[in-house]
Amino acid sequence: MESKWKEKFDSEEIKRYFEKNYRLTFVLAIQILDEKNRNLEDPGDWPGGQEWDDLAGSSQASFMRLARERLGLDDQLHKYLLRNIGEAAEIADRIRSECGHPVE
Repeated sequence: MESKWKEKFDSEEIKRYFEKNYRLTFVLAIQILDEKNRNLEDPGDWPGGQEWDDLAGSSQASFMRLARERLGLDDQLHKYLLRNIGEAAEIADRIRSECGHPVE
C-alpha cells in the first residue's frame, strides 16, 4: 500500500502542484516581510527591518504560513506534501536560489 502512495506523491503532476504553490508562497512571504518592514511604527518592532536571509527559520516559517493563508492554501496539506514528495526539499531549495535567497 505504501509504495502505491509513494508513486502518487512522486508523480510529475503533484511535483508541479507543489512547485507552483511553493513559488507563490515564497514570493508572497518576502513581500509580506517587506510590507511589515515598511509599516513599522517603531524601528524596534519585529521584524525590525530584517531582510529575509537575516530571519531565523521559525520567523521565515511564520511568514510562509501568513503567505499560504493569504493565498488560501491549506497549511496542513503543504506540510504533508513537503514531508512526502521525494524531491520537495530540492524543489524548495531551487526556488529559493532562483529568487535570490539560496539556502546555506
